[in-house]
Amino acid sequence: MNKLNQLGCTALLVYFASLFFLSHSSITLRIAPKTIPMVSEKSSEDAGQLLETKTVMPAAADQPREIPPPLENSIAQWIQGRDNIFFHEDHFIGDLLQRNHDIITNVGQRLQDLSAVLSLPERPEFITETPKVLKERMALLDISSGILKSRDSEEENKVGIIDQLQAFIYMPILKTFSAQAKSILITEKREALEILASFDREQAQRIWEEIPQQRVRELLKQL
Repeated sequence: MNKLNQLGCTALLVYFASLFFLSHSSITLRIAPKTIPMVSEKSSEDAGQLLETKTVMPAAADQPREIPPPLENSIAQWIQGRDNIFFHEDHFIGDLLQRNHDIITNVGQRLQDLSAVLSLPERPEFITETPKVLKERMALLDISSGILKSRDSEEENKVGIIDQLQAFIYMPILKTFSAQAKSILITEKREALEILASFDREQAQRIWEEIPQQRVRELLKQL
């Protein structure tokens, strides 16, 4: 199962688990290594605030911003290419870095724009069809990973993408977010941490230790 399908299934499973367990005030969630959130009897004020299920829809100013055409094309090409046996990720990343000098900033801004995630309707069909926005966001994470691993990527590019992933990981998960949005963002933050850990485990550990929200840090505890 590729990462796109994994993200869709993981987000759905976490979402249904959240709907059941969040109705019990004494139960919180804890993520075990490489698994979806599991049940824990331990609760705290911080966890209660993070896992509150009140839903908020983004204001008009928070609606999804238009993706810059070069980035939109790159995302589409990446998604299509992953199903092609002749697709060479390293060649794609090298060409991308040459064609789009703003790719690092573009990827970071799009990943940190949560409006599309927050505006997603709560849909049980996630298990059979991953929403387009989630495919695009996973492609952004895959491209970030590719930039870190690419032989054609200069040190400046790698430092830049690390900074962008770190900024995304540090973004708060508000109590006003829906349970579905929280689950998706926790899954994406974990993926971002794993990408960083595969490149520099010690730096990923330092980034995890400095995550502002304690409960988010607990959910992402196992690298």
